[in-house]
Amino acid sequence: MSELSNATIDPAIAEGLQQLKHLSIRDVDSLKKRIEKELGSNLQRLNDEHADMDSPLVVNGFPRDDIDVLQVRLIRRNVHMLRNDLHKVLERSHELINQHFTELQAKTRQETHVAADVEHRIPFAKITEVVPASPAAKAGFQLDDQLVLLGHIHAGNHMKLTNLQNTVIQNEDRQLPVKIIRNGRTIQTALTPTRKWAGRGLLGCRLVEL
Repeated sequence: MSELSNATIDPAIAEGLQQLKHLSIRDVDSLKKRIEKELGSNLQRLNDEHADMDSPLVVNGFPRDDIDVLQVRLIRRNVHMLRNDLHKVLERSHELINQHFTELQAKTRQETHVAADVEHRIPFAKITEVVPASPAAKAGFQLDDQLVLLGHIHAGNHMKLTNLQNTVIQNEDRQLPVKIIRNGRTIQTALTPTRKWAGRGLLGCRLVEL
């Protein structure tokens, strides 16, 4: 039979549990594996003692003489403690994983906002002609203005101006926010695509992709 000294728990586990709130995800995972290994070893010791967690230790009111009752009790105590420890570590692991993904999502949103902000500053088309009295002229468009934003269309999604054209068609007689750059200065205005003017088309201007 095993000696009582074999029923002790790895002291590194207790040390790790004391520092649990301060451990990284990697260290928590290492502690979890250490506990699982120790738990497996103790269950194997029970098996070596020809017992398990539910085996009776008393027969007819007397301790069994075919197993080391004290050893089995110590090992069972270890198993209960290790299972509780494992539960604590798993809870902490889940907390850290959720925290990690929350931070990752926040970082992704921030990067997306930064990228969108950059895209909303980059001109993607140049105005090469403005017809007098046209919707574009009424919006204040001038020759050589650079278009930064029209509705939701910007440098990152205009698709060689195809999406801009579709947006204009889909928003006939609806006001769209516009951002242009003129001589290095950003100007915000509004444009209403419409056929209700003397010329052709919905805008009355010509754009070329930058």
